[in-house]
Amino acid sequence: MKQEIPVAIICYATPHKRTHDFIASLVFNGFKPALIIAKPFEKLTGKRSEPSDKPDHFTIIPPRLISQNLSIEYLEGFYNDKNLIDTIKAKKIEWGIIASALILPPHFFSAFKKGVINFHPGIIPWNRGLGAVKRAIIKDIPQGFSVHIIDHRIDAGTTLHRFVIKLKPYYTIRDTNLLIEEMQAALLPEVVKNALNGTYDNLLPLPPDIPPPEPYPDI
Repeated sequence: MKQEIPVAIICYATPHKRTHDFIASLVFNGFKPALIIAKPFEKLTGKRSEPSDKPDHFTIIPPRLISQNLSIEYLEGFYNDKNLIDTIKAKKIEWGIIASALILPPHFFSAFKKGVINFHPGIIPWNRGLGAVKRAIIKDIPQGFSVHIIDHRIDAGTTLHRFVIKLKPYYTIRDTNLLIEEMQAALLPEVVKNALNGTYDNLLPLPPDIPPPEPYPDI
């Protein structure tokens, strides 16, 4: 029997690979999130470099359908929706896990009793912001990912884990992105278990005066 845990998955309402993989990783390891919070589709503006560094996917199940089949409560709305915040507090959700999201406002992430955890595809604090895999190539920074508790800054807060990934010489940028996403999903159950048990020993708070992340890389 799966154990329902006081954790909410924060994601987009549209099909998204990491959302799909994060929920599957938790459920197949015996953890059932108490809530899925999905943000409706919004067209993004701003610069994106080409070619895309993300592989295409064609068999991703939408989070609403996942929630129906796994009997997980599903809420769809924007982060200023009072109903979302009231539900987080009423259900006493301890942790939010970002599977897919843009910047969360403080009034939203502060509704969680203990915080919101993000998996960032770069080594914090040296590689923050969008386009981390491309930036690592440009800046000659090791590829990897970081797990951190978010605050009001971008890809900052207290770092729980840092992982450097050794790449094979034939990996493309899309291979690298996919490897990072799959390693994040594989680690998620351990991160959730430690967060619920409070068993983190080597927390790495970042200083308050770190500079903002660099703009999206141009390659």
